[in-house]
Amino acid sequence: MINKKGVSTIVVTVILVALVLIAIGVVWAVVSGLIGKSTQTVNYHEKCLSVSVQATRATCTEGALPNGDTCDILVQRLGTGTDAIGGVKLVFKNASNGIGSAALDSADATPPITNIEPLVTESVPTLVTTLDSPNRVETTIYFLDEQGNERVCPQTTYYNW
Repeated sequence: MINKKGVSTIVVTVILVALVLIAIGVVWAVVSGLIGKSTQTVNYHEKCLSVSVQATRATCTEGALPNGDTCDILVQRLGTGTDAIGGVKLVFKNASNGIGSAALDSADATPPITNIEPLVTESVPTLVTTLDSPNRVETTIYFLDEQGNERVCPQTTYYNW
């Protein structure tokens, strides 16, 4: 009888140790996933802080199309960052009469702007907006992650004309 109790105590101890190891593994998987995502987010925010793209000139032709205007935009890259940017998002607004905005990506231009070298000014070819008489353009840059997804920067610059 004494030997049977000793064997069952050992079996229970082994099962408890196995359960503890499994629980540690599950917790580690969750925590390491969260840490990895946070690290990537911090890396992209660091890139965003070191780069800025702003419009320096905008010329829009009113009523060039039946349902909108065409605009030529000149953008300049500023900042100390040297990482290749994925592109520039442009949002046209009409503040004078409070009508909404038309969001475009520089990828909508022909040819698309995918990267602007540091301290270089580039012309965004004619973009078509669905907004009549825009007088403001907001620029926001984005980077591409390893899977090709856009990581949009929180900073936005604007140009009024």
